[in-house]
Amino acid sequence: MAGMELTYKQVLAAARQLPGPQRKKLAQTLESPPNSAQARAAFQALREGHRLGPKKRKRLSALLAKGNAGTLTDAESEELNLLVDEFERKTLELARAVSEAHKSLRPEKGKQAAGR
Repeated sequence: MAGMELTYKQVLAAARQLPGPQRKKLAQTLESPPNSAQARAAFQALREGHRLGPKKRKRLSALLAKGNAGTLTDAESEELNLLVDEFERKTLELARAVSEAHKSLRPEKGKQAAGR
């Protein structure tokens, strides 16, 4: 199922159409920050799509161990560099996803006031 993206203004307009008790509950939910378990679960859900697969993680660990022991061949060194590059790319993607998720929880300054 495709996701639907709404603007802050659209969400605000929809929230204003809710009956009073539901609107109050929504406001209370939005005002309360997630607890640590909720934040951890949200991060882990994001992380799953931005990490190396189990075989690559195992291979990366093995190559790092060989590198620490000083026994890497040239081919293994090249493979290690590729895996490290992929790990760093995925880590950066995860950081961006976390940043975007955080931004989506907070309305932009100025837009909130304009929407009132």
